[in-house]
Amino acid sequence: MSYADVPGFVDEKDAFGETTVTIEPARIRDACAHARDELGFQMLVDLVATDYLNWGGKGVSGYIATASGRDINFPSTQGLQTLPELKPKRFSVAYHLLAMRQPPVRVRFKCWLDDGEPIPSVVPVWPTADWHEREQFDLMGVRFDGHPNLKRLIMDDDWRRRMTIAPETRTSAWPIVNREQYAGSRIPSPVPTQRVLPESLQSSDDVLRINFGPNHPSTHGVLRLIIDLHGEEVVSLDAVIGYLHTGFEKTMEHKTWWKCVTYPERIDYVGFQNNELTFVLAVEKLLEVETPEKAVWMRTLLCELSRIHSHLIFIGTSALELGAVSMFWYAFREREMILDLFEMVTGQRMHTRYFQIGGLAEDIPKGFYPECRKFVDWMPSALNDYLTLLDKNAIWLERTKGVGVLSADDAIALGQTGPVLRASGVDWDLRRDEPYLAYDRIDFQVPVYVNGDVYDRYRVRMDEMRESTRIVDQCLRRLERMDGHPWIVDDRKIVLPPREELQTSMESLIHHFKIVTEGFRVPEGEVYVATESPRGEQGCYLVSEGGPKPWRVHFRAPSFVALEATATCVHETLVADLIAIVGSLDAVMGDTDR
Repeated sequence: MSYADVPGFVDEKDAFGETTVTIEPARIRDACAHARDELGFQMLVDLVATDYLNWGGKGVSGYIATASGRDINFPSTQGLQTLPELKPKRFSVAYHLLAMRQPPVRVRFKCWLDDGEPIPSVVPVWPTADWHEREQFDLMGVRFDGHPNLKRLIMDDDWRRRMTIAPETRTSAWPIVNREQYAGSRIPSPVPTQRVLPESLQSSDDVLRINFGPNHPSTHGVLRLIIDLHGEEVVSLDAVIGYLHTGFEKTMEHKTWWKCVTYPERIDYVGFQNNELTFVLAVEKLLEVETPEKAVWMRTLLCELSRIHSHLIFIGTSALELGAVSMFWYAFREREMILDLFEMVTGQRMHTRYFQIGGLAEDIPKGFYPECRKFVDWMPSALNDYLTLLDKNAIWLERTKGVGVLSADDAIALGQTGPVLRASGVDWDLRRDEPYLAYDRIDFQVPVYVNGDVYDRYRVRMDEMRESTRIVDQCLRRLERMDGHPWIVDDRKIVLPPREELQTSMESLIHHFKIVTEGFRVPEGEVYVATESPRGEQGCYLVSEGGPKPWRVHFRAPSFVALEATATCVHETLVADLIAIVGSLDAVMGDTDR
């Protein structure tokens, strides 16, 4: 595909299997509209700004990677192999676009900005850009001209610091199997993530403003919803996040690549294996490392167990909130079985750090296969029990069917992925459409429903648990024939040597010491890697300057994007239904705030 006709085109580069197109900042809105309407890029999946101040200079990555090599005042420094390529301006803003077709196409539009230089907002092109742009304004200081509500998103409004930069028709596409949920669009205007109080009610004495959260069990974490009620109807809504801002991305930029591995799984602490995988795959892409087959299949197995684990928490807590208390205990019974398997493999029930750059931390322990086989044999009957409990429950059906409807077109415009997107009639799953790990060698179905309501989002996840069980079964059959095969690459420059060698080999001891204390260098470049987490597209954008620490780390959090759809889903909604809607979006606030 040629991008020379894109408005504002400057140049095009290919590296690490990815295409980056540089665009003049003033033309980025036109370029994005052209990409959507003429080139078929229906979705903006992520938007991230990067600050290149002191790029390649002394101390740019903390105490490691100085341009001049080792510094006697800082014994751990090891320097860069070569100085990184100079950047044209201080800031870059990268737009990651996706064309959902076969084969899928991704492209990165990039603009370069000087200090004090604004850039046009692309909210008129993709409403999902609302929160993405507000996040980069908040954390990086980039101003987006024409944004309908440019204010802080993560940090408090009164938090003061120096700003580094002075302060719709949508395209038809192959995967849409139904777009008839409702006519037109329900995305609020001008701010896509805010439902504003109607003029007819602004002077009414019958409107009550309340805070739904942030301390409320039905918001699934510290989410604050400012809502106006007219009777029991929700007539305005504004979602407020940032109460769980942990700064994981910035923390990782001050750690070596090896030490970074433990942080991603704490972002989405419910689907932790998938987060860890996304980061590890991104680093391996920069290193151009190919992991052993045994590691590939075991990663696939554990990610699917993690998907079931996540969906069990969703179905248990969502049912509990609507009154089906017994469902919670059933779901957590199976969850305990999965956590026991994680503990057996890794020694930890959660946050395992089992996925390493280059493979797995250790070989699969003896006894895991028969225990995992017991779970695979048990889970289908458990799922049948869940359906018996809920699918014939009149109250459950009344509270979920026809509630919180989101059309296919609105879901794409708001950047939705995963179960939320598939419940709106869009047949898209990265495991099948952009396969990674062993998914292209596995037989599984992608559940798709067409009504876009709370019930269909529940059914997608129920069906996914059944399909994930099938995937785990196929992985087990393959792994049982791989005894004695390697589980990690044999490259002592990036992989810790076996523990037993440390007592007998000085070289192994040196490699171990160097990796743990100084880390290893990763080639200069940038990559974006996406996987199908339990909540949708989990993306990791990495920028390396060629040293032992990442220059920029950014995660495309599906929970962050899912909450952007809240205002659209509460169209003519009662306050009781708000609980069901928020639960069906399945947002994890650690993932949202990062």
